[in-house]
Amino acid sequence: MFKEKFKQIQFSLLELLSILSFLGLCYCLFYKYHFYNTLGIPWFITNLSPQFVFFASLKLIIFATIILSIGYFIGFFFSKYSYKVIRVGSSPLILISIFAYFILFLIFQNSLPEYIFTIKSSDFLFSYLCVNTGVFLGAFYQQFTVNEDIVNENILLYSGSLQMQFIKYKKEVIYVSSFFLIILFFMQPMYFGKVEAKKILNEKKIYLSKALLKDSIKDWYLIESMGDKVLLIDKKIILKL
Repeated sequence: MFKEKFKQIQFSLLELLSILSFLGLCYCLFYKYHFYNTLGIPWFITNLSPQFVFFASLKLIIFATIILSIGYFIGFFFSKYSYKVIRVGSSPLILISIFAYFILFLIFQNSLPEYIFTIKSSDFLFSYLCVNTGVFLGAFYQQFTVNEDIVNENILLYSGSLQMQFIKYKKEVIYVSSFFLIILFFMQPMYFGKVEAKKILNEKKIYLSKALLKDSIKDWYLIESMGDKVLLIDKKIILKL
């Protein structure tokens, strides 16, 4: 019954773009909120204009769309055309990969040296998440719509393997995968917003440009500007609008 209803769901290109735009805006807002919250000014997010949020998230939306599409087609075609023994959509490899990603964030995010795990790695980790999500969705959609098992017994390399547990609990595999993907979507902007704010607080001279004010002899650094508003910080972590 659920499968029949799922097959009836149709999305136009405009609707898909609207969904991606909405998710991109949510991602950007989560990121900005935790960025400002770490700086000690969570209320500053109320100064963000819709135009600023849109253009700030536009690059993210385009980037995520491309990576998700690549992952989706990989998952779809591997699930449909590859040998059953290596089917991406039929094996637990995606779920294991998602778990590994999740564990990296929960356990190791605060213990990895900064010279290894810097803000520059956010693009790689975001791409990794998007590819996994795309592969998962592509494989899930292909097998769900052709009346095949989402986790197929034919891919077992030997009986009694770990894969057998995934077959036995195939619905749970899908639910758990979806749950972790949703959590990871919200974890990333929270984490990287905090990371960028901490880097600004600790290394202003490296990451920010110096700003000169007529009525001040202090050294101010520009965090960002929005129209006629600018956000500045000095050496003593005093913020100024």
